[in-house]
Amino acid sequence: MTSQQQPSPPGWEWVPLSEVASYVQRGKSPKYIAASPIAIVNQKCIRWHGVDPTYLKHLDPAEGGAWGDERTLQVGDILWNSTGVGTIGRAAVYKGLPGYERVVADSHVTIVRLAGVLPEFVCYFIQSPLVQSLIDTLQSGSTGQVELARGQVQSLLVPIPPIGEQHRIVAKIEELLTDLDAGVAMLHQAKRLVAQYRLSVLKAAVEGDLSHAWRDANRDGSEHAGDAVGMGLPEGWTWRQVKQLARVGTGATPLRSDKRYYEGGTIPWVTSGSLNSLFVDGADKMVTETALQETNVKVFPPGTLLVAMYGEGKTRGKVSELTIAAGTNQACAALVFSEGGGTC
Repeated sequence: MTSQQQPSPPGWEWVPLSEVASYVQRGKSPKYIAASPIAIVNQKCIRWHGVDPTYLKHLDPAEGGAWGDERTLQVGDILWNSTGVGTIGRAAVYKGLPGYERVVADSHVTIVRLAGVLPEFVCYFIQSPLVQSLIDTLQSGSTGQVELARGQVQSLLVPIPPIGEQHRIVAKIEELLTDLDAGVAMLHQAKRLVAQYRLSVLKAAVEGDLSHAWRDANRDGSEHAGDAVGMGLPEGWTWRQVKQLARVGTGATPLRSDKRYYEGGTIPWVTSGSLNSLFVDGADKMVTETALQETNVKVFPPGTLLVAMYGEGKTRGKVSELTIAAGTNQACAALVFSEGGGTC
């Protein structure tokens, strides 16, 4: 694997990784056991930010002698995922894992041990789009699987600035990444605050707080909420049941083993799992006219509110508005407000 050499500042040099590495080797296929003083780093452990011990496995100590001392991970080793779609290319610098006699890597991870070069600098280069885009083109496995071979790792051209500049570059990268992490945390917090604000707005709306100024300015006594006295409603508001405001219907799930209900279908059909957005503008599946004729599936018009009556996790109670005409399964209640719409 040869990286596309880029113009470099004075004092920089592009060299094959093998020239600055004292050891480049894939790990071995281990025999796992439930617990052991010898830990094994696998692909899942290697994250862009470092080595996550959550996914560590353990090596049978009886096999430990087959793993030479050179295979024991050293602080500063670069661990590079070398197989697997979605995991190949991830790299991290090993910082040590306390509590184990030894830590080794399995056969899906390449160990790069450097000499005279700052590991963090080389690791950040490996993580860069320049190298990752090259990895995306690989197809060297004997079974057609994406694989990063040892020879490809060794032939990778790496830019090497003076050691002092390596330290300055790494320090600046980590400063900027820290700022980025802080920004991401702020965005997550903002998202939570927006969700809380939305709930507060809806609460204020149904309690009349959003319209009290209008009511005060337009008070004429003609709409006294007699049946709401003592029930906490603003003047002029009344309680109504949903059935007084909308027609309520439900759907059905056509027998999945009957191909007549699905093959060649053109009628959108949604389930409660689609109600995680404010609007439903697409369908989980399509059903046929035969399904409409022979089952309890009904088509509801755009503008229908769908309420998840049950479902996995937080699905139950979710509400979305249909922007298309669609049928639903039995887990959804459909509230049709427009006259003439729907068939419920």
